[in-house]
Amino acid sequence: MKDNDMPLPYGFIDERDILWSKATWEIIDLDERVNFPLYFPIFTNDIGK
Repeated sequence: MKDNDMPLPYGFIDERDILWSKATWEIIDLDERVNFPLYFPIFTNDIGK
Protein backbone atom coordinates (compact mmCIF):
# COMPACT_ATOMS: atom_id res chain seq x y z
CA MET A 1 0.00 0.00 0.00
CA LYS A 2 1.28 3.47 -0.91
CA ASP A 3 1.81 5.99 1.90
CA ASN A 4 -0.10 9.20 1.09
CA ASP A 5 1.09 11.76 3.64
CA MET A 6 0.47 14.71 1.34
CA PRO A 7 -2.05 17.45 2.23
CA LEU A 8 -5.29 17.53 0.26
CA PRO A 9 -5.37 20.14 -2.53
CA TYR A 10 -7.67 23.11 -2.00
CA GLY A 11 -10.44 23.90 -4.42
CA PHE A 12 -11.18 27.37 -5.75
CA ILE A 13 -11.62 29.97 -2.97
CA ASP A 14 -13.64 33.08 -3.73
CA GLU A 15 -13.65 36.30 -1.69
CA ARG A 16 -17.14 35.38 -0.45
CA ASP A 17 -15.63 32.28 1.19
CA ILE A 18 -13.33 34.30 3.48
CA LEU A 19 -14.91 34.70 6.91
CA TRP A 20 -12.32 36.95 8.54
CA SER A 21 -9.12 38.73 7.57
CA LYS A 22 -6.78 41.20 9.22
CA ALA A 23 -4.29 43.69 7.78
CA THR A 24 -1.47 45.00 9.96
CA TRP A 25 0.39 48.19 9.07
CA GLU A 26 3.62 49.12 10.75
CA ILE A 27 5.62 52.33 10.55
CA ILE A 28 9.39 51.81 10.50
CA ASP A 29 11.38 54.72 11.90
CA LEU A 30 14.42 55.17 9.65
CA ASP A 31 16.03 57.60 12.11
CA GLU A 32 16.77 54.76 14.52
CA ARG A 33 20.22 53.22 14.17
CA VAL A 34 18.92 49.63 14.14
CA ASN A 35 16.91 50.39 10.96
CA PHE A 36 19.82 51.93 8.99
CA PRO A 37 20.26 48.77 6.82
CA LEU A 38 16.74 49.41 5.53
CA TYR A 39 17.66 52.98 4.56
CA PHE A 40 21.19 52.34 3.27
CA PRO A 41 21.20 48.77 1.89
CA ILE A 42 24.59 47.05 1.78
CA PHE A 43 23.62 44.29 -0.66
CA THR A 44 22.38 46.04 -3.81
CA ASN A 45 22.06 42.92 -5.98
CA ASP A 46 18.27 42.84 -5.57
CA ILE A 47 17.71 46.56 -6.20
CA GLY A 48 16.99 47.77 -9.73
CA LYS A 49 18.67 50.73 -11.41
